[in-house]
Amino acid sequence: MAVSASDPWLLVSLLAALALAGLLAWALAKGFRTTAFGVLAFAFSYCLVSNVIVLIGTNMAERLFFVPSWALSITVASLLVPVAGAGSRLPKPRAWKTIGASLLAVLVAALAARTWVRIGDWRSNRYLMDSVLKCYPRNVKALIVKADAEARAGYQGLARQFYDEALGVRPDSSYALAGLGTYLADRGEDGAAERLLLACARSSEPIPGAVLSLALMYLKGQRYEEALWAADRTLQARPGFSDAATARVVRGEVFLARGEVAAAQKEYRLALEEDPENSAAHYNLGRCLEALDDWEGALKEYKATERLAPGDEDALYARAQAEARLGRLEQALQTTERLKALHPDFIPGRKLWTDLTRPKER
Repeated sequence: MAVSASDPWLLVSLLAALALAGLLAWALAKGFRTTAFGVLAFAFSYCLVSNVIVLIGTNMAERLFFVPSWALSITVASLLVPVAGAGSRLPKPRAWKTIGASLLAVLVAALAARTWVRIGDWRSNRYLMDSVLKCYPRNVKALIVKADAEARAGYQGLARQFYDEALGVRPDSSYALAGLGTYLADRGEDGAAERLLLACARSSEPIPGAVLSLALMYLKGQRYEEALWAADRTLQARPGFSDAATARVVRGEVFLARGEVAAAQKEYRLALEEDPENSAAHYNLGRCLEALDDWEGALKEYKATERLAPGDEDALYARAQAEARLGRLEQALQTTERLKALHPDFIPGRKLWTDLTRPKER
């Protein structure tokens, strides 16, 4: 858990690495091939899951962490076998075997008891991170996950304490900046949230979801140039499909606000390639097609939006307008009736319903 060159954990890590190298050299010199294999397997797999040499990501590393444990078990077992063999040459070998078997049984029972106790730690991240932080109190990820869990449980004071502690350990950590920034944004503290999310976006390792929150914040405030920059930064951070699609939607919104319909349409289509179930991309693509006088295409997108976001007033209103424009008045009236039933106070919907029913009243 070293965080600087002066951290004592760095010295401990170096000594452990030297001890491992010494054990490997000794095993090779003595011809203990199983021990050498166990040491090499441990070293290789530990370097992998610790992201020291090849960056494989935190989630994947956690799922592979049993591999170093397996390799270390092989190493220990290979060293215990010769010890057991030597015991058979001692006086009263049966007594020594009984002692060895008893010690092994005690070890297995202790490990089983520890496993049973630890089962409770997996009830939720709140309990699991309590256990992790007992071992690694300066682990930034554990502090942020613990803070997130406390916030979801409603303990806002504790959550803020853990967020601040994580930033205290690593003030430049993009993960810590993203965690506290997103938390403050969710609580409506946009000013403080923006500063933290912007620092995260400008870091060498931006967190995609946090930078996307910044882009959406800028878009909501009609700060279009900044929204475009934050959306671009999100895409550069290698986001998942959903976040990439939303970043494309933000770019499309900016282009649409500028009147650049063709550019906006391209972004929405790219968004749908990333996430075909993105309702905002379907809806806004429909707006673009409307602007291009492609009412049939627009209607198709509004229907897709309604399927993904049932009852959305904007989607229903746009669909009814498109149906009316295409001369499908009966369908438009049915859509408007649904809109009126779901959103009786939606004034544009009431006006459209009046316009569609007026000829019949005459």
